[in-house]
Amino acid sequence: MRLAEDREAQPSAGVMDSQSVKAADTVGRDSRGYDAGKKINGRKRFIVTDT
Repeated sequence: MRLAEDREAQPSAGVMDSQSVKAADTVGRDSRGYDAGKKINGRKRFIVTDT
């Protein structure tokens, strides 16, 4: 994909971001966490993309 867009084969940098997603009370406690910064019970998901 990168070569098709006439870019270097290896990325020079990457960007990481995360998001806290609220979980319903019916979701088992063992499969959800707690984000103390946002005071949210739920899951945290991450994405990494190259630039």
